[in-house]
Amino acid sequence: SGDTVPCPGILNLAREADLLVQCCHLPLSALTNPTRQYLTETILPTTAQAGQIAAETQAKHLVLTHLSPLISEAGEATVRAEVARHYQGPVTLAEDLLALELGPNGVTVIR
Repeated sequence: SGDTVPCPGILNLAREADLLVQCCHLPLSALTNPTRQYLTETILPTTAQAGQIAAETQAKHLVLTHLSPLISEAGEATVRAEVARHYQGPVTLAEDLLALELGPNGVTVIR
């Protein structure tokens, strides 16, 4: 998805994707100043927006990428909970050297 907040283009491109690799830059708890708020409205999505995109497109598996250090500070459980308010499918938080296999039975995460 690149640095993309919800918009018609990404929603059309990702529709029913087997694997959606979605930028997810900020947890909701990080929206503490106007600059961050502006970023999440125009460029870099929050955890909730990533979940909304995955839900609306009916993606089969969501990988969150372009994670800021604030994502780590919020904690994986918080990030997953914020995404899960909108998307109930499988979610993987990207990390360096993450490998994924896309096959007939879906996505397999290879670490």
